[in-house]
Amino acid sequence: MSTKRKRVDLDLSSKMDIIKLIDAKSKRKDIADKYGIDISTISKLYKNREKITKDFHSSLLAADCKRMRTSVYTDVEEALLKWFKQTRAAQLPISGPMLAEIAESLAKEMGLLDWKCSNGFLERFKKRHNIAFKVAAGEAASVEQAAVDDWISRLPNIIEGYKADDIFNMDETGMFYKLLPDRTLCFRNEKCHGGKRAKDRLTAAVCCNMSGTEKWPLFVIGKAQNPRCFKNVKSLPVTYKANKRAWMTGELFTEWVVEFDKKMKRMKRKVLLFVDNCPAHADVRNLAATTLIFLPPNTTSVLQPCDQGIINAFKQQYRKRIVRHVLRAIEQKRSADIDVKIAIDFMHAAWNAVSQSAIVNCFRKSHFSLAGETAGDSDDEDGHEDIDDKPLAVLTDEEWAAISDGSVTFNQFVAADNELPATETHTVEEIAASVSSSNSVVDDGDVEEADDDTASDEPVNSDSTSASVSLVQSITAFETVRAFIDNTADVPETVFSAVACIQDYLINRPVNVAQSKITQFFNNTVDN
Repeated sequence: MSTKRKRVDLDLSSKMDIIKLIDAKSKRKDIADKYGIDISTISKLYKNREKITKDFHSSLLAADCKRMRTSVYTDVEEALLKWFKQTRAAQLPISGPMLAEIAESLAKEMGLLDWKCSNGFLERFKKRHNIAFKVAAGEAASVEQAAVDDWISRLPNIIEGYKADDIFNMDETGMFYKLLPDRTLCFRNEKCHGGKRAKDRLTAAVCCNMSGTEKWPLFVIGKAQNPRCFKNVKSLPVTYKANKRAWMTGELFTEWVVEFDKKMKRMKRKVLLFVDNCPAHADVRNLAATTLIFLPPNTTSVLQPCDQGIINAFKQQYRKRIVRHVLRAIEQKRSADIDVKIAIDFMHAAWNAVSQSAIVNCFRKSHFSLAGETAGDSDDEDGHEDIDDKPLAVLTDEEWAAISDGSVTFNQFVAADNELPATETHTVEEIAASVSSSNSVVDDGDVEEADDDTASDEPVNSDSTSASVSLVQSITAFETVRAFIDNTADVPETVFSAVACIQDYLINRPVNVAQSKITQFFNNTVDN
């Protein structure tokens, strides 16, 4: 008489190992014997491999979790998780009683007036989302370190099978784009959630891959949909969007990820996209070529490559251009005003100037390494563009002295807006409303279409030609630039390559043959 096989509950880590063994063409009978399960169980696991892979990649699920039961009160749980992620992102301590109180407040906002948060609900919520914390706020730091250690141990399995070219990280940074050195001390640690100063801010989302070979076009978010400086502008070097507070929202993030995924699909690629675990980063579903992976909450300063120096290098390059823009204006006795269009052009150039080696070093420092590499090793420990506490590496002594009164260093100038929020935050009432309305994100709010200083009612793709530049004028200006380059010593090859691209673009523009005919050219030649 055969004995019934004892039931074996596999954790997520074991399920992932089984899927990898199947992909490696291992015999299913050998796998079944190794894990003490039926072959039919293996077939069922492989059938659900997409869900298992997604659950394993999610930092909110414990790798040793065996069964994931969903809550009866899914809306309350979703809203509570959103509040938890937002609060931890702000580095605020959370206790069990506090979490229960917030859960009941959210339930009340959703119409569940008599619902009480039981200990069972709270424990299952924490287990489902791999949350562990102590009542005492002083314990928070050790819990975060445990999350970091757990992530570092799981990361090699997550990126296994992917090339460095196909592993991406995306992050946002808030920027006071008009900031000058003499205002640095006033702006440092400025939160700027709204109000008048929000007019002086932009949010820039940067994205690059582990090998440093791809820097995705910047995603810039402003306060005004149609700034006056966009008049007659029909093309921008970045993707530009706007909302009331000039920050990333769940809706904009979803839009960006979907477009990113479409491009990867067209290129027939399969990629990983790592993002931090903030409320604005929605869990975008049904992606064809992209696996979206969230870093553990409140660990991005240690685990996210962009936070290890990539964004800092980008800001260094941007602020260098601001300094030189002002110095040129002083030299030419003209206005040094910086509008959104100028800021976008500087941002684009600054992002292009971030070196491949700086990106590679920052990924290494964040413990991203493929088989055969050593995680954490870096030629530049800080991942910065060779910056110390002096402005020498980016600007000359003379340039910095000409624009700074000596009260701040260049690094302090660069870091002045590091604490500027770049993603949306919401109250308990707003979170409840967003989840209740068909699980959609909170609306961006009223986007400013007009602003006394920077906006116009005319659309970006305006047909107005009052300030347009003709092709002939553009070619003449280009020839002037080309003459300057030809008469300058030690011009880098990259500049010549850029000049060649511009020349090809101008010369390949369609010619308006109605304006002139070839016979006119020969007639004019004969007359002369």
